[in-house]
Amino acid sequence: AVLGMVVPQTLPELWRQRMRWGRGLVEVLKKHAGVLRHWRNRRHWPVYIEATISLVWWHLLLVLFAILIFASAARALSIVDFTPLPWGWTAIVLTAAILQLTVGILLDRPYDRSAISALPIIPWYPMVYWFVVGLPSVIITIPTLLRRRDKGSNVRWVVRR
Repeated sequence: AVLGMVVPQTLPELWRQRMRWGRGLVEVLKKHAGVLRHWRNRRHWPVYIEATISLVWWHLLLVLFAILIFASAARALSIVDFTPLPWGWTAIVLTAAILQLTVGILLDRPYDRSAISALPIIPWYPMVYWFVVGLPSVIITIPTLLRRRDKGSNVRWVVRR
């Protein structure tokens, strides 16, 4: 079998793809909300719960980011000396990101020698990843939840090939 996959080449294309995926996730969660009510669907529970937790995680991360911005502004203006996120937590997240990506690069090294050039950007990777993947999901969640879908109709979108 021959398989082709369209991979976003630019940031706007990646953004549109993530918006579609975020919308799709919310629509699937909405359509299959009853999966948790029946014992016969128990094998679907982990997938449904993981997807829900992930969506909640993106929203909480956005709230935390807003708190960090306001706290930083308040500290810069000498209004209050308050740090909502301890430096220890930041160090843990950065250490985990560095370890995870370093192991990934080392595992990938036999197949891709250029991967080691990504080492300097490792500390920024979690923030960029969470921004590119999470923000579209947060933006599209409420409009998708409020959108009324006709009974029996399937969700469709057109992807430029």
